[in-house]
Amino acid sequence: MNKTLSPVKMAIYISIISIILTLLPRRMYSDMISEKNYMYADYNLYLFILLCLLGFISGASLIKVSRIKTKSSYKIRSLNILESRALLLILTLISLLFILKFNSQFGVLKMLALALGNETGPYRLTINKFLGDTNQSYFIPVTLTIITLIYVNMNFSEVKYSNLDKFLYWSNVGLNIICCLVLLNKGPVINLFLVFIVVKILRFKGRSIYSSMATIAQVALVIFAALFAFSALQNSRVSGNSKNPVYYNLIGYFSASYNRASAIMSQDLKYPGQGSSINTLEGVWYAPIVSERLKFAQIGERLGITIPTDGFKNWQQSFIKLRAAGLNEEFNWTTIYGAAFSDYNWYGFLWFVLYGAFAQIIYRYAIMGGVIQISAYVFIIFSMQWWSTAIVFNRDSSFVYILIGSLLVYKTISGKVSFRRREGI
Repeated sequence: MNKTLSPVKMAIYISIISIILTLLPRRMYSDMISEKNYMYADYNLYLFILLCLLGFISGASLIKVSRIKTKSSYKIRSLNILESRALLLILTLISLLFILKFNSQFGVLKMLALALGNETGPYRLTINKFLGDTNQSYFIPVTLTIITLIYVNMNFSEVKYSNLDKFLYWSNVGLNIICCLVLLNKGPVINLFLVFIVVKILRFKGRSIYSSMATIAQVALVIFAALFAFSALQNSRVSGNSKNPVYYNLIGYFSASYNRASAIMSQDLKYPGQGSSINTLEGVWYAPIVSERLKFAQIGERLGITIPTDGFKNWQQSFIKLRAAGLNEEFNWTTIYGAAFSDYNWYGFLWFVLYGAFAQIIYRYAIMGGVIQISAYVFIIFSMQWWSTAIVFNRDSSFVYILIGSLLVYKTISGKVSFRRREGI
């Protein structure tokens, strides 16, 4: 597996990009986004980004130098063809059932036209409520996980897929794109796009200076393409705005996120859930299946942490807080740095130590070549590539890790059972 996208290198790449995104001239930024520019020459923000980078590198380095050995039982090479076909069947059924249910409620063609057109705003809250009321909110993480697992298996294993298998797979990819669009949620479409590019880079085996430079160029291209495509797809949310929609969204969703982080650090923006750790650990406090049964919210209260009981309302409150601070409420991302500072103040860099350690552990097992482990690391890369957003460990990502972990446990147990049968134990 190519090591260009190792956790430490990724953190360095993205930290440099983070600084660059803050360097827009004050007047240019304010004219485009219609708000005060807090981030320009904000040395506290630069210092915090550097501290977080050092924290991440420290956490990763602790795992690097540790003497923990990777057991051979984790070295699961691939999914066999029957397992792949079973996952494809599950993926097809989930997608078709979702489309049928969604169509009866809203009309797929109507929402697809809206997603590719304009005036989507009034429908977003209605769709989010539909997802919550019908337990469909995990459709995207489930389908994205299966699509990633199978694509990694295609590229990193010796398993042979028939033309019918490939047709079914790519048909599901197309169907998944349509599902993401009708949900008026373009982020997952970009993640789907990143799956294919990231896997290709991880598979790349360059040993010369030229090939290494080519890989670095690919990384830069992936990040730029993701940012540009994301901003272009957001055109439907800013209809009626006379400004160039691509530039407006590119600056609004990324540079403006750092402006919000800067405003949080200067205490001009009081973000919802401040001091509760919800902005960095939503995926833990709201973890599917286990959070309610183990009463995580009550545990947090005993620790002196007030966890918002309704994540959706907490998200809605962010727009009110932005309006109160005089910031453009169309953009409510705060970057990972703003989230960490909001939750832990200057101690936020310690959270990055844990983040770096977790990423390095997943990476350590991924470089052994196992399909499931590599798939898990692809999602680590996703979380890092979206540092310019806000919550990187949300409910969706925790559900992804639960699915991948469950599959890893299944493969480990079934592998041991098969080994004992072969050996006659």
